[in-house]
Amino acid sequence: MPMIDLTLPAGALQRSALTTLVEDLTTTVLHWEGVADNPATRAMAWAFVHELPHGAVKVGGKPAELPIYRVFLTVPQGLPGITGPLNEQRRNALVREVTELVLAAEGVSDIEAHVHRVWCMLREQSEGFWGATGRILRMTDWDALAQAGETAAGRGHLTFAE
Repeated sequence: MPMIDLTLPAGALQRSALTTLVEDLTTTVLHWEGVADNPATRAMAWAFVHELPHGAVKVGGKPAELPIYRVFLTVPQGLPGITGPLNEQRRNALVREVTELVLAAEGVSDIEAHVHRVWCMLREQSEGFWGATGRILRMTDWDALAQAGETAAGRGHLTFAE
C-alpha cells in the first residue's frame, strides 16, 4: 500500500487544491499499483504533506523562482502493477500522471513547460521490512486485508487476522 510524501513550498497551492491533489494522488497510486481502490486499501494509503517555509526550497543553491515539488511514493516490493509486466512503462505512466496532477493543482495550463518543477521518486520497500500495527507485514498480510475489505470502522487503524 502506498505511502505518499509530498513536499512543497508553503502557500504554493490553495488549501482546496492541496486537498484534492492528495485525494487524486492516492487514487492514482492505487491504480498504478494494480490494487483495488476500496475503503480497506484507502485505509492503508497514507499521505504526508510537508510544506516548507518561504525560501526553504532552493534550486542551484538559490531560492526557487517558481514552486518546485518533490513526491516520494513508497510501495511494498512485489506489487504487480509496479514490478510486474510492463513495469517500466507503468512506472513512467505513474510519474507522468503524478506530475500532471501536481501542476494542474497549481493551475498550470502549459504542463510541458513546467514538468521540470516536479520530481517523483519511487521507492519499493523490501519484503519483510515494512512495519505497521506493531509488527512486520508481508505482501500476504496486505493482500488479505485488501481482499477482505476489513477496517476498524471509525477507529482509523488496520485489523489483521493473526
